[in-house]
Amino acid sequence: MAESCKNGAENRGPLRWVLRALPLFVMAAIFLFSSQTGEESTGVSNGVIEAVARAVRPLAGEAELARLAESLSFAVRKAAHACIYAALGLCTMLAMLTYPFSMRLRARAAILICAAYAAGDEIHQLFVPGRSGEVRDVMIDTAGAAAGILLALAGTALWRRWKNGRGKLPG
Repeated sequence: MAESCKNGAENRGPLRWVLRALPLFVMAAIFLFSSQTGEESTGVSNGVIEAVARAVRPLAGEAELARLAESLSFAVRKAAHACIYAALGLCTMLAMLTYPFSMRLRARAAILICAAYAAGDEIHQLFVPGRSGEVRDVMIDTAGAAAGILLALAGTALWRRWKNGRGKLPG
C-alpha cells in the first residue's frame, strides 16, 4: 500500500459509495444496449448516423445523405463503443480511488475490470437475436476504457496539484 489512506475519497463516507456505484450504472447501461436485438440496435444506430450525416452535410440531398450515412456507419458504431467504455473506464478508475492501493494497482485493476466486462458483454451478445460477439469490439472497448482511465488519472493529478497548492491549474 504505497499511498496513504488519510486523504482522498478513501475516507469520505457517502462519496466513497457514490464513486463505487458509478461503474455499476454504466455497466447497466451497456447491458441494456447490448440486450437490444440486432434490429433494435440497427434502428438506434441508424438514427444517430443519420443525425451525424445531416450535421456534416446539412444541405445534402437524400441520395448523398444515404451514401454518407453508409460510409459513416462503421466509424460511428465503433466510436459509440469507445465512448461508452471510456465512461466506464473513467467511473471505474474513480471507484478505484476509494481503495487504499497504489495508483498503479488501481489503474491495473480498473483496466482489467473494464476488459473483463467488455469480453463478457460480447459473450452476452452471442445470445441476443441478430447480434454477434466480436473480438475487435473487445479491443475497441478496452481502448476506450483505457482512455477513460487516463482521463481520470490526469484529472486526479491536476486536482491533487491544485489542492496541495503546489501550482496552479493550467490555463
